[in-house]
Amino acid sequence: MFKYVEPKIDIRLPHEPDGNLFEDYKRIFRETKHKWVLIMDTDVLLLNRNYYTIMQRAINEKPNAGLFSCVTNKGSVHQRIPGMSKKRNIDDHVKMARKIYEENGDSLRDISNEEKNLVGFFMLINKDAWFDIENELKGGEKKEKEGWYGNQFNIDHKIHGSMKLKGWGSYIISGLYCYHFHNRSDDHKSLIPGDKTVKEMWDERVEIKKEKKKK
Repeated sequence: MFKYVEPKIDIRLPHEPDGNLFEDYKRIFRETKHKWVLIMDTDVLLLNRNYYTIMQRAINEKPNAGLFSCVTNKGSVHQRIPGMSKKRNIDDHVKMARKIYEENGDSLRDISNEEKNLVGFFMLINKDAWFDIENELKGGEKKEKEGWYGNQFNIDHKIHGSMKLKGWGSYIISGLYCYHFHNRSDDHKSLIPGDKTVKEMWDERVEIKKEKKKK
């Protein structure tokens, strides 16, 4: 009988319903059979081939943590590697992924008490922590119709903020680098007519909100 290496991580790329990621996150955490879930944007490339083992090692080092993230070219001040945002050649990012791991290995950086929150392109979340903070996240449901809450840019900030308030540890996996396309010209446009991406739906909400303000 083949024996899997623990802990197993459920990897998910949320999409629906109607761009409301909070509702999709709730579905994911109710469906999963695993304690740890990686929530990842569709415009992220994992460039370290050992990413899964690195995540497992992080969990084993801090099993009671609530949230892990990684470093990248586009993210918050905690996640961003200076100078990488303007590099478009993917080979540059592949080399950076190797360099970052060679320099940092499996080290973790504690951001549990940092004021600024994470960007959620890559969130490795403890399921117990999610259910502990879920009620804290419900405060934005009424604002969702106004185009504020269910989008891909604010729910992750709210998650990290709630983790800190509830006392769950948050860490950056310093040796794990990924490439985040994030807001390149056509990256968020759907390839299928009528099937809008989350970013396109969010842009529509922003425009509706602007028109309401004009009135």
